[in-house]
Amino acid sequence: MSRVVISGQSRDYFNTIEGELYSSRFNTCIRLYGKHVGEDYLTRCAAYFEKLPEDIMLTLCSATAEYLNDLIEEHSGEFVVEVPEFDSGSVKTFLAPVELHTEPMKLLSEEDSPAAFSVKLVFTPVPDECVEWVVRGDSAIYAGEYHGYSPWDDRITRKSWNYIQEG
Repeated sequence: MSRVVISGQSRDYFNTIEGELYSSRFNTCIRLYGKHVGEDYLTRCAAYFEKLPEDIMLTLCSATAEYLNDLIEEHSGEFVVEVPEFDSGSVKTFLAPVELHTEPMKLLSEEDSPAAFSVKLVFTPVPDECVEWVVRGDSAIYAGEYHGYSPWDDRITRKSWNYIQEG
């Protein structure tokens, strides 16, 4: 069973509240950070991440598998562990979400804003490699190398290194 606990103002980030989500989907605890948002919106984003619809999960996992396969091919001699080729069904077992970040859309109230967030995931065979997923409402927006993007930044949909392609 999933559980969200908001602990209050962050000591590390200005104007940010933080908390923790115990994710039954990933069987791990995920740090939550909400910049300029209230507890209700941060909790709503965490709950939505935990119950992402299967079509969004499939899009994210397929794009992540493609990204990791490219990464492994590009750096094949550098990894000391044997890493398999990934597909959308196998990639999730090699990912550990560690942080979820959200912030408000400036043109809408929190109540009117869809859940939107960025998730940092560790690639467990190579822990210093991180993946990022960005979700806005009912759309997967970005999957690829971790950069800490805002879920409201439309420029990420056009980046060549975004493994979720528009249209």
